[in-house]
Amino acid sequence: MERGKVFNRLKKEILDLTLRPGTELDLNGLSTLFGVSRSPVRDAVKELSGENLIDIYPQRGTYVSRINLKMAEDERFIRLNLELGAVPSFMKNVDDEAIGEMEKLLEKQEKAFASRDVSTLLSLDDQFHAVIFRYAGREGVYDFILSRNGNYHRLRVISFMFDSIAQAVIAQHRELLEAVRRRDEELFISLDRKHMSKLTAETDSFRSSMPQYFTEN
Repeated sequence: MERGKVFNRLKKEILDLTLRPGTELDLNGLSTLFGVSRSPVRDAVKELSGENLIDIYPQRGTYVSRINLKMAEDERFIRLNLELGAVPSFMKNVDDEAIGEMEKLLEKQEKAFASRDVSTLLSLDDQFHAVIFRYAGREGVYDFILSRNGNYHRLRVISFMFDSIAQAVIAQHRELLEAVRRRDEELFISLDRKHMSKLTAETDSFRSSMPQYFTEN
């Protein structure tokens, strides 16, 4: 139970960039912070290392992993292609309830952007795409994606710090929703591919402004 608490807290803070890439972790300090012994902290750190979120260097220290751009691209590729694969079943099963849910999520995204709430906006983005998998009957596939997207997720967090990118994401969601209303599968696939590929082209600007957060391997 203690290991799970530490694991979930550390993972959340790494993914939302509360703990920035490259930050050194003080295991004794974490034990004190969480009110637990060192053992569950070590176990949680080891598990997060297995998810490529923490780097452990014997005799040197333990650090939050920098964002690996190669892994981020692989994670994006997996997410894109699994989502596109779910679209035909989604379009077959989508109904007015699904469209209403997506409309409400889009409205919430606009409110989150207005208040510059990056964490909530990213969560709502995930929920918007989760509708596709749920109506395709592939919830387990989406859970798989979320369990293996630490680098891509953190890259998205950074991207949402830029107003122009966040606004573009919301605008693209509006276009996707319109394609759903029209039951236009071909258009939806074209828009979704563009939507989920744009981050690749935007990465150079992140690297130049925050080079300390990234690694190529």
